[in-house]
Amino acid sequence: MRHFARPFAAGTKISSIIAVGVAVALLGAAALWIGLVAGGGRNSTGDAVGSASLAPEISVPTVTTDEVAVSSLITGIADVPLYPGARKDDTKCRDDPSDNCLYSFEVSGTVDEVANFYIDTLTGRGWVHMKENLHQDRRYLEFFLPSSTETGSVRRYIVLNVYGSSSPQNRRFWADVRFERWPDSIHPPIFPGAKQSETHWNVTEASIDRVTAYTVDAAPAEVEAYYKEEMLRQGWRYADKEEYQGRLGMHFTYYRVTDVVRKWGSSVMIYTHLEADGQTGVEVWATGYETYELWLDEQKTK
Repeated sequence: MRHFARPFAAGTKISSIIAVGVAVALLGAAALWIGLVAGGGRNSTGDAVGSASLAPEISVPTVTTDEVAVSSLITGIADVPLYPGARKDDTKCRDDPSDNCLYSFEVSGTVDEVANFYIDTLTGRGWVHMKENLHQDRRYLEFFLPSSTETGSVRRYIVLNVYGSSSPQNRRFWADVRFERWPDSIHPPIFPGAKQSETHWNVTEASIDRVTAYTVDAAPAEVEAYYKEEMLRQGWRYADKEEYQGRLGMHFTYYRVTDVVRKWGSSVMIYTHLEADGQTGVEVWATGYETYELWLDEQKTK
């Protein structure tokens, strides 16, 4: 079953999509990270709260070749400096291919000083400031780093949660950085040497899929091995082989819940078949929030 395969019927309103797009089971898992970033942290005395929601602590994922290992940076996060004078407090990681990690540290600056430092520094290093929420002594900021075809780097996403107490009796501040890979459903990987590539929409009452089809001089097993490795590198989760509409394909998913009203989810199916001339035909079916928004934009221009 494709968890994100059929969230969007033609003409469906965004509000309806947000309400039903992500399965309850996935929301339960994602809620762990809401507690960490949006609702976790510490109380006014500096004691940790919400610790029961922390994912099991594991070793930090190995830094890949497209990341920069520099002592002044948070381990495993390229181009993200520690706030000057910050004291590392804790690190929690989820054991999945997106390198979903939460880094916590105590800072000497105020909420505004720390938040503004990261806005200036990250945007100066190529990150895009997506959104910000303000709530009393807390600033919640989101950034993403676009992927690069030149370097082979993948898109990355960061939530920065800066909070603390301005009370003269207990003036302390902390920052949490949640970091993960953010796979791109609009530009899925294509097997090297692909030929006759074309992209089209498959729109039915039950779904809106962006389909990329091509042929390649490689065996189906070789193509599947490539996608399993490359999709995981980009942050997709492999959900095993599944049958859909009478065809067996590789199913990959990605989801996150960034706050109580916005959810991101994508699903990709990879189908391969051997053609009469010995080449392998490949179809990449992608659906989700980004592909749906792209489809809406294209309808406006017609």
